[in-house]
Amino acid sequence: MAGEVSWNNLPSVILNEVFSYLSHNDKVRASSTCKNWRFALSHPRCWRNVHFVIKPSDKSNDIARTRYLVDCAARKLHNASVTFDSMDLVCVQETSNVVESLSENANLRRLFFKPSNCSLVCPGEQDDWPKYIERHFGIPLISAVRKSHHLEMLSLGCLEELVSSHAKAILENIVQKHASSITVLGLASIKDYPDNYFITDLNVNLLKPLKQLQILSLDYCHVNDNLLYILSEACTLTRLVVHVHGIMEEHPGTSEVAWSTLTRNLPNCELRLTLIHSYDGVDVLHSKILKRAMPLTHLKVFFCEKLNVEAVHQLSFYSETLRSIWWVDSMSCRGNSTLLQELDTVNPFIMCCWRCHNLEELVFLGHKYQFLDVYAVIRLRGATLRHLCLAAADIAFHHHQQCVSQLLEDLEQDITNCLKKPWTSLVEPQLHPVIWNSDAGDSDEFVLPIVLQDIEP
Repeated sequence: MAGEVSWNNLPSVILNEVFSYLSHNDKVRASSTCKNWRFALSHPRCWRNVHFVIKPSDKSNDIARTRYLVDCAARKLHNASVTFDSMDLVCVQETSNVVESLSENANLRRLFFKPSNCSLVCPGEQDDWPKYIERHFGIPLISAVRKSHHLEMLSLGCLEELVSSHAKAILENIVQKHASSITVLGLASIKDYPDNYFITDLNVNLLKPLKQLQILSLDYCHVNDNLLYILSEACTLTRLVVHVHGIMEEHPGTSEVAWSTLTRNLPNCELRLTLIHSYDGVDVLHSKILKRAMPLTHLKVFFCEKLNVEAVHQLSFYSETLRSIWWVDSMSCRGNSTLLQELDTVNPFIMCCWRCHNLEELVFLGHKYQFLDVYAVIRLRGATLRHLCLAAADIAFHHHQQCVSQLLEDLEQDITNCLKKPWTSLVEPQLHPVIWNSDAGDSDEFVLPIVLQDIEP
C-alpha cells in the first residue's frame, strides 16, 4: 500500500535524526530492530559520552563489554570517564587499552580517571612498573592531549605514579595545544607513603597562559605565593583544590598578602583544602597552612590520626565562606578522646556552627564527644545543615550509661525534627571497615570517591 512505511529502510539521515532524540539505553534497544538500525548505533553522535567501568567482580560491566565499547566509541567519543580497579592486574591492563585507544581520538574533550586506589598494580616485577606506566599510560595520555583538537577537562584521578612522573609533560602539552580551551585540570594526588614520596618538578609558571581555567587541583608542595599570584592574574579560577600530604622543611608556605590578592582578583574563587594521611600537616594546620585571607569553603581531614583543636577553632576565620567540614579518622587511632579530655572548654565544632553562617555539611567520624554537643550543633544550624554524618560509637553518654539506648533514640528524633528529614547515627555495618579499625580496610577506597568529586565541574 502507498501509505505504508518500511521502517527498516529509512534513510540513514532520518534514522540518525530519530536516534538523536533517544537516551543511550533507548538507542541500544532500538538498534535491535534490524540490521540498518544497528548500523545507526555506530554513528559518532551516539557515542559522545562514554563511562568505561572496568571491574571484574561486576558482571554487568565485564571485560567483554569494555572491549566492545572501546571498539565502538574510543576513537569517536567526546567525553570519557574511566572507573577501574587499580589494584587488579587485568583491570589495569584493560584500562591501558582504553587509554591507548583514546590517544587516537581527535574529538576528545573531557577525560576523567576514577581509580579504586591511588596506586596502579602492573605486570612484571615491581621495579619495572614505572616503565609500564610510562609506556601504557603516560605516553598515550600525552598523545591524546596532542591529538585532541579541543581538550577542555582532564583529571588524572589522584594516581600517584601518573601525577609524579607525567603531570609535568602533560601540562606542557596542554599549554602548547589547549591554553585557550582547558577549563578543568586535576593534577593533585594521593600518596601511598605520605612521609616519603617523590616531588615532581612541576613548573607552575606554565599555568599563566591558561586563561579559561576554572577548576584546578594541585598538591600542597606546589602551592606558594608565586602560584597564587599567577592564578590571580592569569585566569578566571572558581575553584582551587589543594591536597596536603607531608610538609617539607623547605616549603615556603603562603602569605596573607598572596591570598588577599587572589580573593580580590578572583572574588568567586573557592578553596577546598584536603589533608590525607598528613601527620605533619595536621600538626601545623593552625600555624603554617591556614591563613585568614584564604577563601576556604571546604576542609577535609582524612586519617591524620589527630584532632587539631586549635585549627578547628581557627575555622571561625571563615565565617562567610566555610560550607563543609569533614574530619575522619579510624576509631582505633590514638587521641580519639581529645574532646572528652577538654570538658572545661567549648567544643570547637560548636563554635564553628555558631560563627560560620553558611556551614551546611559536617562529617565527624573517629573522635568521641559528649551527646550534649550534638544538641548544640543541631540547635545552631537547624535545617540549614544539609548533611550531618555521625557514628553512634563516637557519641559519649557519660553518667548516663543505664539509659544510653533511650538517650540515643531521643537524640536521633530531635535531629530528625531539626533537620526536617529522617536522620540516624551510623552503626558499624554502615561504616567503611577502615573507619572502625585502621587495619581492617584500605582508606583509599573511602577517600578517593570523595576527593574526586572536588574536581567535577
